[in-house]
Amino acid sequence: MTRADRLVVRRDRRRIEREERRERRQRSRAASEGRSSMLTPRNLTLLAIAAGLVGVIAFALLSRPSPSIVLREPTFSTPVEFADGLALGEAGAPVTVEVWSDFQCPACATFTQRMEPLVVNDYVRGGQVRLVYRDMSFLGPESLSAAIAARVAAEHNLFWPYHDYLFVNQVPQHDVGNFSQARLEAIATAIGLDLEAFRAGQSDPGIIQAVTDVDRQAQAIAIVSTPTIVVGDQRFTGVPATYAELKQVIDAALAEAGD
Repeated sequence: MTRADRLVVRRDRRRIEREERRERRQRSRAASEGRSSMLTPRNLTLLAIAAGLVGVIAFALLSRPSPSIVLREPTFSTPVEFADGLALGEAGAPVTVEVWSDFQCPACATFTQRMEPLVVNDYVRGGQVRLVYRDMSFLGPESLSAAIAARVAAEHNLFWPYHDYLFVNQVPQHDVGNFSQARLEAIATAIGLDLEAFRAGQSDPGIIQAVTDVDRQAQAIAIVSTPTIVVGDQRFTGVPATYAELKQVIDAALAEAGD
């Protein structure tokens, strides 16, 4: 190889090296420009929004409440202004109507929803009748639990709202979890009863004793089924055939009391 040839080779090699360095710089610049285009203020904003949405969705999934208990609301709310514990009406009313009832008893629910409101409107409001609820609990453990819960509500002058919710949320079967602790607490919440006070009252020996005493009182006067409606010395075993029949007996008792 002549000297001239060696000069050509060196020149070509330098030219190739310059082109390779230029290509590397271009690739490096292109890569750098490509990275910065992904991090423009607009894209940073979009990324922040996306991250925020992911966070919101994750928080919503983690904090989603468990399905709540759905309660039916009473169609008739017993007027609490007449309430006196488990009784409604004036203590000195000329006639007392006793309702011996079990919160799990379907016939009791029928009387409570169809006839009791009529007695309240026709007689209790006018001071003629004192309506007294006798909380029997002989159908099963949930009858006892419901009666105790209603007695706790009575301690806060909320027996009748609790009574209304129990009957409207009753199911035909006994002891199937319808009056579970969770549902009893849901009713307490629905009527505005403090849950801590409610739970504490459920274990009150005095309240428990008062409920169990009612069944013994019923046996002592031969009340063996629910509902039993007592007006003076007259009894209806089961729901009266019609309200007119019950009204006739109440009117007769009022007439007698007025003599």
